[in-house]
Amino acid sequence: MAGITGCAFYYRPAGGKASGEKTTGPSGLTSRQTSNRAELRAVIAALQYRVWYHRKYGTKPGEGREKVIIATDSQYVVLGITEWIRTWVSNNKLVANRDLWEELLNVLRKLD
Repeated sequence: MAGITGCAFYYRPAGGKASGEKTTGPSGLTSRQTSNRAELRAVIAALQYRVWYHRKYGTKPGEGREKVIIATDSQYVVLGITEWIRTWVSNNKLVANRDLWEELLNVLRKLD
């Protein structure tokens, strides 16, 4: 049984910004709300805000604030992005929440 989930991030010093959990993924397909999806969405939203900030204020990644620190207690997100994703991408493996993992990779590429 899927419960109600949520996600948020805090960006400092400019202030806070929240992003609510959606029932559709980047592909537009309806998906279950799970804690793993909420955790991935929070990371994606924080990084998308970073991309938006660069565009709005005319800075480039690497100018000004150079580091983005994602603090999470989610082993799913930490291990997924630091270890598992290399295998998933190289093997074209079907994984749970693939739409969000692909969205996360797309946002990370925009920050390079």
